[in-house]
Amino acid sequence: MLKQITKLTIEADGRYATDQELKFLKDYLDSVDLRISAYKKISEKSEQVLDLTKRKMDVKDSQLFVRGSKNLSSIWRRDVAIVLRCSVAAMLINDLDWLRDSLLLWHRTIVNANKTEHISEATYRVMPEVIKEYLTDEEMRLILPVLQLDQSILSS
Repeated sequence: MLKQITKLTIEADGRYATDQELKFLKDYLDSVDLRISAYKKISEKSEQVLDLTKRKMDVKDSQLFVRGSKNLSSIWRRDVAIVLRCSVAAMLINDLDWLRDSLLLWHRTIVNANKTEHISEATYRVMPEVIKEYLTDEEMRLILPVLQLDQSILSS
C-alpha cells in the first residue's frame, strides 16, 4: 500500500490521478473494515494461535523441536510470534513487499543458517489451518496470501 501510494504520487506529479490509478486505493478502502477485524482477532488470539500451532506440530512429529539435547521450542515461539505480528501488520496495510523486504528475506537467512528449515516448513503449513479457526472466510481470504508468502520464503 505504501509503495503504491508513493508510486502514484510520482506518476501523477503535476496532474490528477485517473480512476484506474486510484482503483487500488478504493479496493483497499472497501476492505479496510475486514482487515481491521482480522487484525484484531489475530492479535487478541495470537498466544492461542501459537499454542495450537505448536501442539499440532508436536502431534505430527514429537521430536521436531529437538536438536541433540536442546529444545528449540522457546526460540521457535519468539521467532514465529515476530513473523506473525509483522504478517498481520502487512495484511492490515496491504503491503506484502514491505513484509518480504523488511523481515522475511532477513529471517530466511537465520532459518537457513540455523538449519531449521524443517521447523519453518512445518510451521507455515500448519498455521493457516489454525488461524482459519478464528476468522471468517472473508477475513481468511485477506490473510491467506500473507501466510502463503511466509511459507514460500521461510520454507525454502
